[in-house]
Amino acid sequence: MKNILQKHNTIKYIFLAVSGILTCLPLVFTSLGFLQWVSMSLFAIVIISEADGEVRYKAFYKYGFVYFMCFYLTAFHWFVNLYPLSFVEGMTKGAAAVVVALAWVGLSLLQTLLSAFVPVLIALLARRGLCKRHKMLLPIGAASIYVVFEWMQTLTWAGVPWARLAIGQTAASAMIKTASLFGSYFISFLIVLVGFYIAMAMLFANKRRLSLVICATVVVANAATGSILMLTERNDGKRIKAAALQLNVSSQEKWWGDLDLIKGRLEKYALMAAEEGAELIVASESVLPIDVIKGGGTYEFLRELARKCNATLIVGCFTEAEGGSKNSLLLIDPEGNVSDTVYSKRHLVPFGEYVPMRDIIEALVPPLADISMLGEDIIAGEGTEIYDTELGKIGSLICFDSIYENLTLRTVRDGADLIVLSTNDSWFLDSAALRMHNAQAMLRAVESGRYIVRSANTGISSIISPNGEMLDSEGALVEGYAIADIYTSDSITLYSVVGNLIVWLSAGFVIFLITDIKKILTKC
Repeated sequence: MKNILQKHNTIKYIFLAVSGILTCLPLVFTSLGFLQWVSMSLFAIVIISEADGEVRYKAFYKYGFVYFMCFYLTAFHWFVNLYPLSFVEGMTKGAAAVVVALAWVGLSLLQTLLSAFVPVLIALLARRGLCKRHKMLLPIGAASIYVVFEWMQTLTWAGVPWARLAIGQTAASAMIKTASLFGSYFISFLIVLVGFYIAMAMLFANKRRLSLVICATVVVANAATGSILMLTERNDGKRIKAAALQLNVSSQEKWWGDLDLIKGRLEKYALMAAEEGAELIVASESVLPIDVIKGGGTYEFLRELARKCNATLIVGCFTEAEGGSKNSLLLIDPEGNVSDTVYSKRHLVPFGEYVPMRDIIEALVPPLADISMLGEDIIAGEGTEIYDTELGKIGSLICFDSIYENLTLRTVRDGADLIVLSTNDSWFLDSAALRMHNAQAMLRAVESGRYIVRSANTGISSIISPNGEMLDSEGALVEGYAIADIYTSDSITLYSVVGNLIVWLSAGFVIFLITDIKKILTKC
């Protein structure tokens, strides 16, 4: 195998491309989650076999570029579903094609340029220090490098952690339940670890048995631990019947349509959920696409609706702020009182709610600056803004917030007993993006140990348990609501205490392997 790869560059690049696509496919189709445990081995075979030779480091960057570009093009393929961007007023088909291509290829390229350094660092580990003398340490080092780079995608506006490996395991709750201990990066760590040990088994006959035993042990231990944690999950808090409304209002209807139509659907499904006993009713992000002003007609409409439902109502809208508007959630109690606490979206969508580096973008790619349907940049919220209600302490997330685990972590640490998540994914239509976004919420539920009530404008709306299971859901592009019993909880998962400790341990381990501190101390 090693000799064949070293002699035929074409085969190497085929391995890398196929590995990138297959490793990402479970993110798109979570029923294929088993693929991830073996597909990365093709990538690992190329990297390990070349690390033993004299290949220059710039070649490893090329290997990483091919693998990750194929991975991210697969992950972000749903951008093509946005064409022709009919929800953007005045957008021509030609301009829409440019924007979609830039979004799909550009975002994939942006993520790839950084991620492509992963095999460079793995090769560096293989060629020096402890890994050079003890090859069986290399898969641990590779997994450590991968999770550090996966975490780095949460940094800056350009980092979008949409495609973390753990998403591919959400169809099997037992496989992601260990995220309650060490977070979703732990799942990614295990997937990479197994892939590299499979590669070790295929490349080195004298290490085959040990490598395969490690692979089997890791997969079985993760599944067994997850199953035990699921069995020990207790619902000993307050029971609440919660509903997540799905009004199925298209982007065109939402931004240029009849507000009375939206209000009519909101009232219809809120009252239907209330008839089924819903005590907490959640509507989607900016379901009312206006600034809701105290004392105004919409404000009074919401107060009256909460009284009719005799339920706590949480509704997405805009609120006035200094210098502009915020994307917010209003809570109205069963008596029609609007809470003074207002949650506003903390992590805004670049080019959707604001334009980063606006002057440069407007000069170079004007259509990209015009993709937002809003006339001005939204102002980000800052605090967790926990709603203290008779139902419990309710934490909130809005749309993009849910793919950044640190925001949920902060919400739980600030005392949330349960979490509501409002999102507007209408521009995704019925693409894989809907499922991928919902899967992120499943990871957040497991990590936080909290029930999540997720209301999406056009789907997927869901009620998610701390085991990462959907108790009820509404599919794409239909009207209705998801409804189920949920429980408040003041228990704290280990992950809520230690946070992303695995990222820091991984970084420290890589530094230890590269510097070979033991060897340095011996010389001293």
